[in-house]
Amino acid sequence: MTVCAVLGGQWGDEAKGKIVDYLSEKTDIVARFSGGNNAGHTVINDDGKFVFHLIPVGVLWPKVQGVIGNGVVVNPDVFLSEINELEQKKQNVSDRVKISERAHIVMPYHVILDNLNEIAKGNEAIGTTGRGIGPAYTDKAARIGIRAADFKDVNALFSRLESVLTHHNAIIQNVHKKEPVSIDEIHQKCLSWSKTLTPFIDSVEHIVYAGGNNYVSTEHFKISGGGHDWPGSWGNMDIHASAEVWKFFSRYDINGLISTITSIEDKTIKEKHLARITDILGRETSLKNNTLLFYIY
Repeated sequence: MTVCAVLGGQWGDEAKGKIVDYLSEKTDIVARFSGGNNAGHTVINDDGKFVFHLIPVGVLWPKVQGVIGNGVVVNPDVFLSEINELEQKKQNVSDRVKISERAHIVMPYHVILDNLNEIAKGNEAIGTTGRGIGPAYTDKAARIGIRAADFKDVNALFSRLESVLTHHNAIIQNVHKKEPVSIDEIHQKCLSWSKTLTPFIDSVEHIVYAGGNNYVSTEHFKISGGGHDWPGSWGNMDIHASAEVWKFFSRYDINGLISTITSIEDKTIKEKHLARITDILGRETSLKNNTLLFYIY
C-alpha cells in the first residue's frame, strides 16, 4: 500500500482540494481523516464547478473510492445535500462514498451552542464558522457524542439523546438564557437520518486495507495537536499523529507527505521546493495562485 498525506500548513485556503484532485487521477482511495463541513474545497473540471465541504474531492474521478474517516465530524444534512448536488450534475458517487461508523455526528444543538458561545464571548469571539464543529469535537472528547453507527439502532440512540440533551439544555437555559432544544425535533431528525444516511455508513477500515498495493491519498484540513497553528508542527509528531489517530495508518505506512502553503514571498524558497515536488511527482509542476507544495519526506 502506498499512502500520501496532503496537509494544509496554514489556516486554510492553501489549495488542498485542488492538489488532492490532481493526485487522485492515479489514486484508488481518497480519505478525509479530520475536520468537518467548515472546510471548503472547489474543483473546476470539464464537467463544471464543484464545491465540497465533506465529501473527498477525489470522487470526481470515476474509479476513486471516497472514505470519510472516524476523525471527521459529519453533518448529515450537509453530506446528503452534497450527494444530491453531485447526482444532479450527473456525478454518480453514491456507491463510492462511505462514512466510518465511528465518525461523530454534528447535531443541531452543536450548531446552536457554537453560535451561542461566540455571542457570549463578545469582542473576544474567535470567529468560528458557526457550524458546530468545535462543540461536536467537545462531545467526542467528553464521550457523549453521537456516532454514525448509532443511526443503525435509533431506539438505543433515543435513550442516549435524552441524557445528552439534558446536559446541553442545562447550559443553553442556565448559561445563555435561551430556549431549550426540543427532544422531539431531534428524534425526528435522527429518524430521517437513520433512513437516508445508513446506506453510506460502514466499517471503512476494510475498504482501505483491501486496496492492497494501490495508491491511497489522504487529505487533512489543519494541523492539530501540540498547540501549533503554523508549520512549526512539521518538525514533530503532530502530522504523523493526526494521520494515524484519525485514520487507519501508522506513521510507518505513510510513504509521502505533501503540505501546501500560500503567500510565500521568497522566490528562492519557492523555486527550491517547486523543483523538489516536481522531482517527486515525476511530472512538470508549476506554481499557481501563489500556492506552493512542500514534499516533507
